[in-house]
Amino acid sequence: MRYTTAILSLAAIAVAQDCVTSYESCLLTTDENTCTSQLASCKNVCANGLDACNQSDAGSVVCQKNYNSCLNTFPIIPGGSDCVAKYIKCGESGQSIESCNSQNAVCKDTCTNINSACLSSGSADQAACATQYNQCYYSTSDTITLDTVAKYQNCLNTGANVTSCNAELTNFKDECTTIQATCLVSGTADATFCSALTASCYYNGSKWSRTSCSAAFSACTADDSECRRQLTQCKDTCTNAEASCRTAQNADASACAAVRSSCQGSANDPITDPNISSSSSSAAASSSASAAVSKTLSSILTVSTGGYTYANGTVGKNATSTYTPISYTGAASKAGVSAALAGVFGVAAYLL
Repeated sequence: MRYTTAILSLAAIAVAQDCVTSYESCLLTTDENTCTSQLASCKNVCANGLDACNQSDAGSVVCQKNYNSCLNTFPIIPGGSDCVAKYIKCGESGQSIESCNSQNAVCKDTCTNINSACLSSGSADQAACATQYNQCYYSTSDTITLDTVAKYQNCLNTGANVTSCNAELTNFKDECTTIQATCLVSGTADATFCSALTASCYYNGSKWSRTSCSAAFSACTADDSECRRQLTQCKDTCTNAEASCRTAQNADASACAAVRSSCQGSANDPITDPNISSSSSSAAASSSASAAVSKTLSSILTVSTGGYTYANGTVGKNATSTYTPISYTGAASKAGVSAALAGVFGVAAYLL
């Protein structure tokens, strides 16, 4: 009779709700501390049942098997409920990074508790416990639906302040780091999968969907200096996008370079091509005054209030003030160029 009671007692617990399953169910509606306390109580019930079974004639093999089933029947962690998936969903729901990190810490504690329950038995299936432990942290079906490059584009496309978007980009990259760390918590984690998961978090092939810098520059209606300031800022965002793409150790360098290229657009603008050959409309006196100086320089802008033209023939933006090239080509030194320009401007001012 004692044998039958012990077996029925353990079997009833195992069939009705093993400790791990009960713990997971509790977490859906109750706080972690309460559920952890209930888990401890459940493990005690299983231990008491094991003692009772061992005092019967059931045999140690049967008693141990039932004890293991009482603790854990190895329910597979449902896809989407593991820590990595939860963290991804949290971030995409718009919650703060602090809130998502806090939830992730709780989830990781949950995995530790589940693993602890699994290993409570002296004859626990170590391999099965490790598999369940890893599945609690991440599922191989986890996918990144929006990478940092795409998120950065989305931020910029809303018209948000560039500084603000740059700060968000840093947060996005921190999230990728957290995802990898969570994936790699277990000593038996699939490092290759975790690495691939992290790489896709940084960049998973999204196309640059924002107006290129060169196109934005062409459409700029502000004065020359403001347009060039905006162009410089735009190109900085391209650098940030490429850097984010390249953060992963196994990043596709050519794909990341393509991101920057499509972001920048044409290279023919005054930031990357300072070789301006002549003004599109300049005062006769200014042109005459600069003619002699221009012969000593390979490519230099003459005094102008009407814009400038590239050496390749592309017309630049109309300027409200004289445009000075950022750099110079040819044998003339920067000091010589500066002196020449000063002379040109002085003569032009005198003539005007």
